[in-house]
Amino acid sequence: GDLSADHDLYTKSGKLIDFLSSWDSEHLNLPQRVEQLWIDLYERSYIELDDVVAMQKWLEALITMGYKFPETKPRIRNVALMGQFNYADFPNSMKQIMIWSQKNRERFQTVVAAAPLNETQVEYLKTHRVDALQADEREFEKRGRFGFYNPMSNLMRTLQRFANSSTIEAVLYAHDDALLNITDLSDGKYPFPSDKIIANQREPVAFNAEFVDLRTIPDREKARRLSHRVFPNGTLSDVDKMIFANTPNELKKQIPKFHSGWHLWREPFCAGRQQKMAMDPNFAKYLDPDGSAWFPYHTQSDFLMVPTKYAFEFAEAATLHLKYKIFIECAFGKIVDILQQKFEAPIRHVKLCTDWGKLRGTWKAIDVCKSEPVAVLHPFKIGDRFDEFWVVADAINFPLEKLNKTLGSIPV
Repeated sequence: GDLSADHDLYTKSGKLIDFLSSWDSEHLNLPQRVEQLWIDLYERSYIELDDVVAMQKWLEALITMGYKFPETKPRIRNVALMGQFNYADFPNSMKQIMIWSQKNRERFQTVVAAAPLNETQVEYLKTHRVDALQADEREFEKRGRFGFYNPMSNLMRTLQRFANSSTIEAVLYAHDDALLNITDLSDGKYPFPSDKIIANQREPVAFNAEFVDLRTIPDREKARRLSHRVFPNGTLSDVDKMIFANTPNELKKQIPKFHSGWHLWREPFCAGRQQKMAMDPNFAKYLDPDGSAWFPYHTQSDFLMVPTKYAFEFAEAATLHLKYKIFIECAFGKIVDILQQKFEAPIRHVKLCTDWGKLRGTWKAIDVCKSEPVAVLHPFKIGDRFDEFWVVADAINFPLEKLNKTLGSIPV
C-alpha cells in the first residue's frame, strides 16, 4: 500500500499541480465549483468515486444546516490581462512580478507579465508558473523612457499571440501599479464583455477629448484646440485647415491653449515624430479624404483593452508608431482612431482616477479616488508594501463602503 501511494506521489504530483493551476469552472457558486472539481479529479483518476459521493453528502449536510458559503470571484476566461513592468532589475523585481501574477490570476485565467527580462529571469519566472513576455530594453532610447513606447509593443505582441485563440477575445493592458476595478471594467457582467475597445476618460466625455473623434463635433473651437492635421509634405494645420505651420512649435504659438498646454506634446517624441510619420508612404492608407493625417488629443495611457479581432490592424498601426518612437500618450489615441475609422470599432469610456501632484502613488490619492466609482486607480506603487497593495486591490472590486472601511484601518 505504501509503495503504491509513493508511486502515485512521484508520478502524478506534477501533473496534478498543472491541472489545479489551470482548472476553472463555468459555475459561479462555491458548492457547484467544489463538486465540479471533485468530478474532474475523479475522471482523471486522482480520487475514487467514493470520494466524490462523500463530498456531495458533505455539501448536502452543510446546505441542510443553513450554512452560508463564501462568495466566489468568477475567473475571467475570455480576456487576457497583460501587465506592463517598466523595470526588472531591482532586488525585489521578481517577487513583485510573481505576486502581481498570482494575485491577478484570482480574477483572470490568462495573465501575462511583460518586462525587460533577461533569459535567466524568464526561466526563473517560468519555474514559478509566471507567463512572462520578454521585452528588449535595448530597442529604446533611454532607460527612463522604456515605458514611453514599450507598452505599445507588448500589447501588440500579446494581441498577435491570441489573435487566433478560441477562448481569448480581448487583451486588457494595464501598468503593474494600476488598481483595476473589475466590476466597473466589465460593466458588472459575466462573461466579460469583449466586443468593445475600453479606454479611459479622466472626466466625462462632454468635458474631455481622450479617445474621442473631434473632426465633426459642434464645438469647433475645442476641436481646433485639441487636435491637428499633418499633410504628407510635412505641413501642419489646425483640424479645420485655417491655420498652417511648418513646425509643431509654430502651430502651438498660433492656437491658444493648444493641446491644453501639455508640454510633452511639442517634444520630439510626440508632435515632431507624428509629423515625420505622416510623411511616410506606408502611412498613406490612414490619411483622411482631404489627404491629411488627423491626430487626436493626447491620452493618458496606463491601460487599454483591445479585442483580438483587431490584432492585425492594431499591429500594423503600432509598428509605424514604434518605427518613429512615438510616445504612447500620443500614439494610442491615433491607433484607436484608425480602428474606429476602418471598422467603426465601438469604444466604451471608463473613469480613470490619478494624481500628478504630491498625492501621486500614496494612500491619500486612493482616499480621494474612492469618492465615486472608478474603473482604474493609477498609480499605487507596490514597492515592498505587498500586503497593503492587495488589501486595496481586493477592496476596490466591492461597494465603496468596503473600500471606506479598508482605508479606515490603514494609516494614510
